[in-house]
Amino acid sequence: MFQKKGKEESAWGGRYKRKETPLLRGVGGVFSRRKIIWYNPELKELARQLRNNSTKSEIILWKQLKGKFDGKYDFHRQKPLDNYIADFFCYELRLVIEVDGETHNHPDIRKRDIEKECRLRQLGLYIIRFSDADVLQHLEFTVDTIRRFAESFEKNDFTSFEYEGTPLNPLSSSFFTHP
Repeated sequence: MFQKKGKEESAWGGRYKRKETPLLRGVGGVFSRRKIIWYNPELKELARQLRNNSTKSEIILWKQLKGKFDGKYDFHRQKPLDNYIADFFCYELRLVIEVDGETHNHPDIRKRDIEKECRLRQLGLYIIRFSDADVLQHLEFTVDTIRRFAESFEKNDFTSFEYEGTPLNPLSSSFFTHP
């Protein structure tokens, strides 16, 4: 923005006064654009295959998230981010949701999960992990946890996620801190 004879002008010369709209408002201020997160284009086809071959728990959770979750948040399923594919991703919340099956208990896969989580946190993203069993047996609790995260994000107050001893706590893992 430039000041010229008491008038506010944009870089291209026209008069311009930006209004703060709910879509532009974010935590800590106003965002003019959504931050673009690079992804490896070679992952697009794999992401498409994963969407077409979802697990039962991913399908059940997707039914809760698709459209506009709580009327506000767009989630994407099997979304390529950097060199990884997130099970679910919401740009507005900078939130990655991972649904882990039994294979994630294997040491090699657990190591890859840690690397993935570290890289996504470096990109400024939050991660919540649920087990398949949590989604299948405790769907309401799973959705409520996501809803509580969204409320915490809106308030920029994550104290409700800072208690110890919960596998759903994205901020209390001994390996990671929030961005």
